[in-house]
Amino acid sequence: MTLIDTQEKIISKNSRSVYKDSLLFSEKVLVKRSKIHRWGIFAREKIKKYEIIEESPYFFIHYDEMDNSSSVLPYTYPYDYSNGYIVGMGYCGLYNHDFDSNVEYYVDGANEIMVHYASRDIEIGEELTLNYGEENAKHFVIDNPNNTLVTNQNK
Repeated sequence: MTLIDTQEKIISKNSRSVYKDSLLFSEKVLVKRSKIHRWGIFAREKIKKYEIIEESPYFFIHYDEMDNSSSVLPYTYPYDYSNGYIVGMGYCGLYNHDFDSNVEYYVDGANEIMVHYASRDIEIGEELTLNYGEENAKHFVIDNPNNTLVTNQNK
């Protein structure tokens, strides 16, 4: 064995890769009907602040590939604001909007995943929500008689 082989063996034994072999999904959540919009994600157990709820793969859609009237647009997350959107898999499309949200996320580009985590303690039965932001929230209105969310483009 050469010196380089020995060094590589020591380095690989003592260092961790940033790349994941599996993704986390919390068993503390479930999907059920939401008063906000169709389906939502709810806490089945208490979730502590900063606890990871899910790590989800995503795919990228360039701005040129989707126009503003696309029915997919409300389920996307802005990413690299000059280039396009990402669509998260897993439960990513089920987090409903609330300006006083209890979930935040970040994008882990090395693993091509979105990581959703609790931004405060969440109680049993509480719906998990994201703040879509002022600009994105403008695209939605509540249709109170049916208690459903519709896009402004469809009104």
